[in-house]
Amino acid sequence: MNRFLDIKIVFVTLTLLLLPVAVSTAGDNYFASKTLESTDVFESLDIDGNREIDALTDGLLVLRHMFGLTGNSLISGVIGANAEHSSAEEIQTRISNLGFSVDIDNNGDVDALTDGLIILRYLFGLRGDVLVAGVVSSTGQRVDVVDIESHLLGLATLSDDRVDSAWDGTIIKDGTYSPAFDKHTIVHSIVVAAFPDVTDGFLTNVTNILDRMLQKDAKTDDTRRDLLLDNFSRNKFLQRVGSVGPENYTNPSLDDLLNSVNQDNYEAVDFIWELELNEELNEKTQVQRNAQQINEIVEHLLHTVTNGFNKTFNSWDYQNQSSALNLAMAEAIDGNYYDVQSYEEIRDNGDLEIYKHIIAQEFIYWVILTGWDLKTPYKPNTAPEWYVENSEELQTKLPLAYKLFIDEVNGVLVNPTKEYLDGLTFLSIEPQAEAI
Repeated sequence: MNRFLDIKIVFVTLTLLLLPVAVSTAGDNYFASKTLESTDVFESLDIDGNREIDALTDGLLVLRHMFGLTGNSLISGVIGANAEHSSAEEIQTRISNLGFSVDIDNNGDVDALTDGLIILRYLFGLRGDVLVAGVVSSTGQRVDVVDIESHLLGLATLSDDRVDSAWDGTIIKDGTYSPAFDKHTIVHSIVVAAFPDVTDGFLTNVTNILDRMLQKDAKTDDTRRDLLLDNFSRNKFLQRVGSVGPENYTNPSLDDLLNSVNQDNYEAVDFIWELELNEELNEKTQVQRNAQQINEIVEHLLHTVTNGFNKTFNSWDYQNQSSALNLAMAEAIDGNYYDVQSYEEIRDNGDLEIYKHIIAQEFIYWVILTGWDLKTPYKPNTAPEWYVENSEELQTKLPLAYKLFIDEVNGVLVNPTKEYLDGLTFLSIEPQAEAI
């Protein structure tokens, strides 16, 4: 009988993972559902205590327990390596102590084919509508996918990883991303990695700006912010920093450098370049040079961060023409406030997905820079691409974009402020005093 139940669980796992199933209601006397009486809550889904939360160990332990398996049938073949807890008695106690926290849809029952399946889908990496399709109880009090993901994020976070990982001021030089990058910082799960010719001072400035963007303030929406930071961690977000530009790297080439660190393993958008004095910059004032460098940093940090929004929130889906972001962008294009002609060659070459990504990425950069009132000081001349100057114009000319900014940017990102940015020093673009 136990063998039959184990096969049945595997069948459920493999065949129902992505399919809607009939869900029980509060009044059903269903064999895979039980009403809990304890409200004690264990900290996380690391059931076997090996410091990892895995679908095929911890997830299956929870699901087997929900199906009523005990003893050896509960633990056979699904205890992770280096487990601190491996006996059936320990595992049963730890799962029981999860209490109502595993009632994912919050309907008062713990059900293998609703709560258990949602947990397993989440641990397999499913997010968005596919996470909850067909497996949320009709009597559930927690049914919105954002709320469910936020609840699961708490369960799937190890207890000592719950600290909000702001930058601690350390530049790490341990060879983790060598030979391409010889130093890096970590801020809110984003790795900022720099080539050897980038100065420590510049890397510090970049990291501090990113840290300020991702800090909390009085408007912070913890649920949405936590989901974004979790996405940064799961998808291994990487912000690359180099010197001058791609042309500065010939032997080895930029592509060879990046291939040396298997960049495909990371979610990376583009580079931030540390500028150096040249003939063009020498003709500008120091204020103008600093403004150009600051916009170089802010623009590409926003490209990286908003790609996280794209991967986290349905309303920011770059490829979905009905998403709130794309509807706001259509309003801007139709109103002649955002001109995408310079990117149309990408579309005409057949790269439609890349084209959609880039025009959405650039649009939301303009919206945020303008909404923060940082456009005029740091990127004043933006015709023919962008024709909105400040937050007041954004509100009156592009109401959908302004709503997106107020409803979804505020509460997750924080304006680094002109006052802070103006106080930064960039030694690589300051004229050096001649030796006497």
